[in-house]
Amino acid sequence: MFKTRQGFNWSLLLIGLLFILSGLFVLSHPKATLALIATLLGILAIIKGIYELWFKQWLEKWTGQKLGKVFILGIVDIILGLLFVFRPLAGINFIVYVFAFWFILDAVLQLSFARILKTFSESYYKIIMVSNLLILLLGVILLFNPLEAGVLVVWVIALFLIITGILQLLAAFAK
Repeated sequence: MFKTRQGFNWSLLLIGLLFILSGLFVLSHPKATLALIATLLGILAIIKGIYELWFKQWLEKWTGQKLGKVFILGIVDIILGLLFVFRPLAGINFIVYVFAFWFILDAVLQLSFARILKTFSESYYKIIMVSNLLILLLGVILLFNPLEAGVLVVWVIALFLIITGILQLLAAFAK
């Protein structure tokens, strides 16, 4: 029913090596990696802001309603995008604090909801409590140690690239 592949797959080998080398580059150049992430997010924010301004015009013509909030959103996206592009370090700091607050808020909300889950499963309740207390702790650490947050982002990206590369290498040799 399933056909096995015959021979060696050079393209998977090359892709795997490229991913592994990219992961090693990310690990050896963390500042450049974070700056690139901030710059790319900045470009995306600028594009999104321009789209929102265009969409606001179109939507106002279509509905006849004034949409000032969409205008404000578009301008904020463009300003943040420009900040990220021209001041990547500021963009990185912004991202780190967003993640810190996100982790803290999510953990607090999950912890407040966990009591309800206790009625369904005591073991699941314990898992939720422990994992969200760890996430809360991580959020607080990120909030007060933004450098560690940047290092964490770099390590996650590098590990993803290296593991994906290893999987591609394994697939290249699979028969």
